[in-house]
Amino acid sequence: MKKDIRKIIISLVFAVSLILISYPIWRFASGEKIGILANSYGELPLNINIGTFEPLVIVDDEMSNTVINDTDISIKNRNGFNKKAKLYMVVEKTSTIPYQYLRLAINNEIYRLNEIAIEEDENGYYFYLSEIEIEAYKEENLKARIWLSQETDGVSPEATLVTNFITK
Repeated sequence: MKKDIRKIIISLVFAVSLILISYPIWRFASGEKIGILANSYGELPLNINIGTFEPLVIVDDEMSNTVINDTDISIKNRNGFNKKAKLYMVVEKTSTIPYQYLRLAINNEIYRLNEIAIEEDENGYYFYLSEIEIEAYKEENLKARIWLSQETDGVSPEATLVTNFITK
């Protein structure tokens, strides 16, 4: 009888220990631990991952969705709270393609960069696209395309575009 009670107690201690050890590991694996640490040290910026864009082509705005494949942009909130931010497209000043000819589609909403107000610093031009709100520990996925407008004139085939997406 004592051996049976002893086995039950050992089994219970083992099961409770296993749960106590696996729960923090599970939370860390799901990304929640990062946010908990961030809350104690300060606010983390949104994490942006951008896929590879196709080579630029001159195309009509209406045809862009059939000619150009979408590129994925994922924005992840690593904080333990909902976060709002403004999404910007940055065109670096080292680019040799004038931004006035650029067109951008985010989730099929077309932006003509020559019609958007510009913020500028010593490195680039910032184009405000939209405001986004992402829940704690969640990820927002966007589909994007970039192309040249039909008004494009005098851009050499060797011209380059250096661009990025940021949040502020």
